[in-house]
Amino acid sequence: MEQQRPALTVGCRRPVINAFLVALLGSLCYHVATDTLPDLRSPKIEALTTPDPRTGKPLNMSCEADPGYPDGFTIVYWLVNNTFVELLHPAGRITESEESEMTVKNLVVVRKDLMLTVVKPDDFGASYTCVVMSPMGRDSKTVSLKPRKRKKSPPRVQRRIGRLSALAVNS
Repeated sequence: MEQQRPALTVGCRRPVINAFLVALLGSLCYHVATDTLPDLRSPKIEALTTPDPRTGKPLNMSCEADPGYPDGFTIVYWLVNNTFVELLHPAGRITESEESEMTVKNLVVVRKDLMLTVVKPDDFGASYTCVVMSPMGRDSKTVSLKPRKRKKSPPRVQRRIGRLSALAVNS
């Protein structure tokens, strides 16, 4: 009786990880066969843009990263207070945009935005972390929102004139 050979498997049982590893292996085989090995390096966040937040107004923060790895194996995501956005804000007041890619000076840049439909006082002091991951590593940067400083009004001086009090503004 002829023995059946076991199917070729990757050492993981999770289908998503298997698919990722097969795609990764296929990509590397292609680059080796065509003698075009890519420049492999760790991903790096290049820019984290946080506009001036105002209570009651919308706000968009953007994260731009050098993926350091070709062929779409890089993911970018946001955390709020070290928690995934969709878990912390299931109603959607804070959401992430879709990832987008652009080329700047012959380099691929991956971008993902964090969008607040309205800034609330609780948003100040929270931590907002952008994370970029690829098979070559991970990078993250964290920011927090600071309330906008108001212009100082001139100090008020109270003067007593006899039995009457008067408020005067120093200029």
